[in-house]
Amino acid sequence: MLLYISVKDCTEQIREKPCLLNRMYNLGIDYVDNDLTGYFEDQEYKIFFFEQYGIKLDNRWNTYEITCGSAGIMIEILTTRKTI
Repeated sequence: MLLYISVKDCTEQIREKPCLLNRMYNLGIDYVDNDLTGYFEDQEYKIFFFEQYGIKLDNRWNTYEITCGSAGIMIEILTTRKTI
């Protein structure tokens, strides 16, 4: 499954400076807070809140890959559940 998050849907910190997305590291899903978090210059940024869109993520049966840039964020969610 692919999720695309536009810069306009990100938090205000990112909307004001979308070029930060090009410089973020350790970008990942925080399952406890149900958000997307990244780091720049040792400062944590909350980038996107999934609950605002009624999405609740967990990591029981999936993993993910993230790519991002100043145009937005693409998350590919991959299932780890074995099919019968």
